[in-house]
Amino acid sequence: MLPRPWSIVIAASCLLTTVLCQNNLNEASLINHLLQDYTPESRPVRDSTNAVRVTLDLALSQLIDLDAKRQELKTNIWLRHYWKDEYLTWNASEYNGLSAIRIPSNQIWRPDIVLYNRRFEEGYADTPDTNAVIYSDGSVNWNYPTTIQSSCVVDITYFPYDKQECLLTFGSWTYDGFAIDLYNRTAVGDLNNLIESEEWQMLEMEAIRNVIIYGCCPEPYPDVTYHIRIKRKSLFYNFYMVAPCIVLVLLAVLGFCLPMDSGEKLSLGITMLLSLVVFAQIVSDKLPASSRAIPLIGQFFGISIVVVTLSSAATVIAMNLHFHGPMPQHIPKWLRPLLYMRRCRSNKTASTAENPDLKSVYENVNPKLDLGPVKPPPNFSSSPEPNDNIHSLNKDSNNSGRIFLLLDRKLDSMIAHLKTIVARHYRKDTRDARSDEWKQLAIVIDRILLGSFMFVALVATAVLLGPYAAQ
Repeated sequence: MLPRPWSIVIAASCLLTTVLCQNNLNEASLINHLLQDYTPESRPVRDSTNAVRVTLDLALSQLIDLDAKRQELKTNIWLRHYWKDEYLTWNASEYNGLSAIRIPSNQIWRPDIVLYNRRFEEGYADTPDTNAVIYSDGSVNWNYPTTIQSSCVVDITYFPYDKQECLLTFGSWTYDGFAIDLYNRTAVGDLNNLIESEEWQMLEMEAIRNVIIYGCCPEPYPDVTYHIRIKRKSLFYNFYMVAPCIVLVLLAVLGFCLPMDSGEKLSLGITMLLSLVVFAQIVSDKLPASSRAIPLIGQFFGISIVVVTLSSAATVIAMNLHFHGPMPQHIPKWLRPLLYMRRCRSNKTASTAENPDLKSVYENVNPKLDLGPVKPPPNFSSSPEPNDNIHSLNKDSNNSGRIFLLLDRKLDSMIAHLKTIVARHYRKDTRDARSDEWKQLAIVIDRILLGSFMFVALVATAVLLGPYAAQ
């Protein structure tokens, strides 16, 4: 004889086992009863003129990728189908209150709801054979997860600050609206279980029902279209593409601050130009080959390349003004106001024509001054005349005349050499003065170009990227 507590436990266990077995028996018998003479190929309506009302709901689990180059959206979704099967009903009281059962969905009728804009890729199942939940009143709930690839027209006009709208259009592939009447369960998709994307920010997913009559058939075909609206997260592109481009442009513009004699003034601009071309090529590889619009970042890179190219060309012009050649000419009158700007700041002059001290020196020692021959004393002549009596001159006077003639010739030669030296120095100082003027003009133009290109670069950046980067 077992103790009383142990007898109670054994009795309870036997009762529970009996109940479970009875429930399993009830469920098995119910499934056998429902599927007996059931035809999964026919629509679950007793009157063939009635349409099966199918309600569709979609939960977006993950936005895996949006490939702009292939115009393709890859998502992981949970599809939920709801309809009523008139052949799958029972009285729950006859089966110990069993009000819901699970049956493999391939054993019952299923609506052929497909994604119209789907792109097939090997490795993705069309329709998973998950269980369907069937209730005693004939309501069927068939849910399954799947990963789909769909076409999506990507507008790259405002890349990388763009917003995209991709459509997922679901509808029956073979049944028209008189056979299957498709509706959306809610006005928006389910985003409660969405895994946040690193590149895209989800804005909304709106569900809209459409009824379309195609050219092939007079019957209406309803569909449910989910509008997935997303916004690109631009931090990655700002840090790795936009910011380096701005730095390169600023470095190219700051090249105007380099001295003309440094030798690296022009090579800096060319190096920055090549770097911008490389960055533009990297961006173009991520975008589709579209001729409808130039993306915003493409416009920015294009303007940056133009600014750097023009700055390099302006540098060539400024260097040509600085190194004006061995025989510089006078600065044209229309450029002299720029030179006066420099003189007003530095209070220095380089022109010999406007420097009073240097001008007085050349006026005192004029290379064109005709000094004339040195006249001998009145008692001597450089050559004897016919009427003179050469014998009346004594020996000393003849020797003095010869010495004076020799000195006169030497003095003439010295004066000629002095004139040559003075003229050479005059021309050299004139060239140096004119060259200094051109160098001063090149410095003024360099500073003007620095301010102009810096202003253009900043304004272009603010106008193109400012309104979108601030969003």
